[in-house]
Amino acid sequence: MPRSTARDDAESTPWAASPQQEWDELAPAVAEPATSSGQDAPGVVRGGSAEPVPGAGEGPVPGESRGGSSAAEAPRRPRALRLRQALVAVATPLVILALGLRAVASGAFLWIEYHRPGFPADPYGFNPDERMTYGSHGLNYVLNLAPERYLGDVVLGNGDRAFTAPEIGHMTDVKHVLLWALLAVAVFAVVAAVGTLGLRRRAPGAVRRALFLGGWLTLALMIALGILAGLGWESFFVSFHELFFPQGNWAFRLSDTLIRLYPPQFWVDAAATLAALALVLSTALLAITWPRRARRRRR
Repeated sequence: MPRSTARDDAESTPWAASPQQEWDELAPAVAEPATSSGQDAPGVVRGGSAEPVPGAGEGPVPGESRGGSSAAEAPRRPRALRLRQALVAVATPLVILALGLRAVASGAFLWIEYHRPGFPADPYGFNPDERMTYGSHGLNYVLNLAPERYLGDVVLGNGDRAFTAPEIGHMTDVKHVLLWALLAVAVFAVVAAVGTLGLRRRAPGAVRRALFLGGWLTLALMIALGILAGLGWESFFVSFHELFFPQGNWAFRLSDTLIRLYPPQFWVDAAATLAALALVLSTALLAITWPRRARRRRR
């Protein structure tokens, strides 16, 4: 009797389970630890079976950097590319103007000016050949690195010095402005050219768009300068000299050699030739880089 009562009580008691049954009921709770994000850890056991977490062990998580680089570097790349593109666009009109200036400051332009019909003759006696001789000395001086005696040693047919001290001083100032300007444009152009290497590789078509914009900038600059010169050439000429030669040693008498070699008409023709060359080069550049349907389709 007592033995039978104990067996009935064991069968009816809810906690009287076997050790294996107790472990099977507790295993899910033990194998699912809570995480701070509320997600399961890799290899979580659910219902007695292991389920791998998607993406675990399959490479870096999107948005993480590789090689120790920061993810904040990504936004800098477009800005760097735009900066290189802007450098190319700004360098374009500078290079075009420098090429036009070098074409005007040449012996060929001097010869054309001194021999073209309608060019004013020298009222004090220089013929075209003498103008070409002395004018070439002045032109070469502003383009080379020779000292002032390069002009100081030039003498006229009567034995007098061709250039006075104020004239040599002004030509020295012109030399400094011209050489420094050409050097600055050359350095800027080299920096822009180096920037195009990355643009061609990382942004195809960016160089063409920058050159296209540079052509329009050149046209706009030439139109603006043309309007200013057309409204008043004398005031434009004086303002130009006051800007680049504030020391004020650029005014001479009609009998001075510089005025006899380079009269006002010479500078009008030089400015017109420079503007025409810039317009031709910028128009050719626009024609080459103009967006075409076939090019856009390839992109």
